[in-house]
Order: sequence, then structure tokens, then C-alpha cells
Amino acid sequence: MNYNEVPRNTLESDECYDKRKGYVLQYMLPRMEVNDNAVPTKMRNAVTPTEEEMKDVEAFWRWILNSHMDLLNMDYFSIYNAVEKDKSKLKYYIPDSFFYAFIDEWLTHPKRSTPVDDKQLYKYLFAGVKTTEVVARKAGDNFFDGDFNPIGVREFLELCKDAGEVVAKASISSYGGHAVKFFDLSKDSEEQLLAYINKPPYFYTQPYGTEYVIERVIKQHPEMAAFNPSSVNTIRIMTMIWEGKCIPLSSVLRMGVNGSRVDNCSSGGIVAGIDRETGTVKPVAYNANGDRFLSHPQTGEFGHKMITNWEEVLKAVEKLAWRFSGISQLISWDVAIDENGNPVIIEMNISYGELDFHQYCNGPIFGDLTPEILKKFKYKSYSYNAFIGNIGIY
Repeated sequence: MNYNEVPRNTLESDECYDKRKGYVLQYMLPRMEVNDNAVPTKMRNAVTPTEEEMKDVEAFWRWILNSHMDLLNMDYFSIYNAVEKDKSKLKYYIPDSFFYAFIDEWLTHPKRSTPVDDKQLYKYLFAGVKTTEVVARKAGDNFFDGDFNPIGVREFLELCKDAGEVVAKASISSYGGHAVKFFDLSKDSEEQLLAYINKPPYFYTQPYGTEYVIERVIKQHPEMAAFNPSSVNTIRIMTMIWEGKCIPLSSVLRMGVNGSRVDNCSSGGIVAGIDRETGTVKPVAYNANGDRFLSHPQTGEFGHKMITNWEEVLKAVEKLAWRFSGISQLISWDVAIDENGNPVIIEMNISYGELDFHQYCNGPIFGDLTPEILKKFKYKSYSYNAFIGNIGIY
């Protein structure tokens, strides 16, 4: 579709239309465009649905969108058709660009979510659940210990050195393993660490300053390390608060490859689905382009293995999901398993929870709830109704 076209409601004033169009162009269409730009690389594994399958898809979505079918990039149904065996469920897949532009926004309060999506605050926001150990912090030109006590740069460096190997993470807007770097001041120079945390991450589009947390590297459980020893292999769980219940919609195991220190797919890693009931890893993994792996390229490990302490993992994310339910009903959690088998919450992703990997590995993100959820979405999504002109922005 033409991303600069916003339908005009003939009953609204020029001023109202201009405000509504400005909102859509600023917030919704960039989300659609960035995801649709990734489609060509994924299409190499796509399988075109049959004519009958596409009729089924179109009939279902026309029931939801009526005359606004142009909001769907239909190529996504070919992408997910490559992994779906039960073709009757193909219509339940959510195109990524549509999901991030409208559904993700509907289930999350944008203004409330932005302030809490900050790694500097996790220690306090995640109280009562085990999380990463912060050794030191930097915010702007100021240095702190892990408890936000102000310290000088010399003490900051000593804390980092005493901790052994540490990982420096941008506290705001980091994603996909970017703005994450490992340091060991018994080998690396102090100047290297300071240079890294004094420069804003390249993806910052606003002058946020330089905010970093320095964390002690997690020693993961041997069973988790077996998947890939060079990275801390984590579990990504998407939870949804719906009709008074916390539902673990989908879980995947993320693994680094080729010696990578991070497990993110956007940094070259692979993901495999996890059975919700048993915690068993499924026998097929995928990379960012949808390429299939029946074994890990280096270790050969993942299929039919059990996630250590799976039930405790689910309890930890549910506890936090309820805590943040007033801010977002849809959150993706990254969880590691430490050397003692305890779940460690690494971070939460209030938006952009990597929908494609969940749907590659586990099928439609909302499963059999899809018709119910989309029917409610149609009337409740502010951005969707703003886009099609059902409501104005005054």
C-alpha cells in the first residue's frame, strides 16, 4: 500500500483530518513500513497458498476489516504457509506489519509504557523476582553503584574490574542484541569501556544522553549452556492478560550460533518453539529469514530437550505480567536459567516482541482465541479507528 495515503472522512473538517493524518503518519505507518520492508528476504522460503486457502483467509479477514483489506500485506500468509501444516489455521496468522501498527498498540498504553521500559529501573520494577545483578550504572555524565549511590569514575571502574566479566547494555531502546558489549577489565582496557559507554547507541534518534547498566554476566545452568555454550541462551515468553487470565501465548528458546555471545535472531541466532504444557523444545528452529534448522549448527542440541525448571519460569513471568497489566496486556519476557536452576528475568519487551519468531515456531500467536480477540480489536483499537476515520483527533 501507499504509506502516505490516509483515508479521508468527508464529514470531518480539514483541521481534524490534518491532525488525524499527522498522528497516523507519525505512529502507525512507520511500524507498518519497517516490517513490510523485511518481507522480501523472508519470501525466499514462502509457499504460496492455494486459491481455496486464500479464499478462506480473505473471507475471515474481510469479516474483521470490511473494506480495509488493504491494511494487510498478504505476503505474510505465504511466509507462514511454509510452516503451517493445518491449512485451516492459516487465516489466524497475524501479518507482522498489521500486528505492530494496530494490535500491539491496542493492548499497550503508549504513554505509560515508555517510562518503565528502562533497564535502569528493572531492579525496582521486578522486586520479588530474580533479575540480573547490576554492578554499576552510568546516566548522562554521572556514575553510580548498583544501588544508585553516586560514585566517581575511578570507583566505577574498580567495581567493574572486581566483578570479572561484565556486560554493558544501553538502558533505553536497546533491542536485538544491539548496544550490548562484554568487557573484562583484566584483559580489556579501562579506556575501551569508558569510550563505549560515553557514546550514544547508533539507533538513538533523540538526545537521550548515554545511559548504560553494567551487569555481572549470568552463569547459566549446564543444561541451558548445552544448547550453545558461547551465549546465554534465553527463553522469550509472550504473555497476554485476557478476560481475567494471564495466558502464556507463546514461548521460544533463543540460541546463539557461530560463537556469538548473544542469542538474538537479529544478531544471527536461531529460535525453536517450546511446548507450553511440558517445557519441551520443539525439533525445528528458524533464523530471521525463516530458514529451518533441525539441529544447532555447532552443538546439534535443542530438539526434544527440556527447559530447566519450566514451571518456575512460567510462575515468574505471570507474577510480573499482572504487575504491569495496567500498562500493557501484551508483554514479551526474556528469561535465563542460572547455574542453580533459578529463572532470571533479563528484560521485558513491551512492544516489538518478535512476533514472526513466535508464529514461525508455534503457529498463530492468538491460536483459537484469534476470532474473539480480533472482533474486540475492531472496536477497541484507537489507532485502527483513527486510521480508517471512525474517530477524529481534536
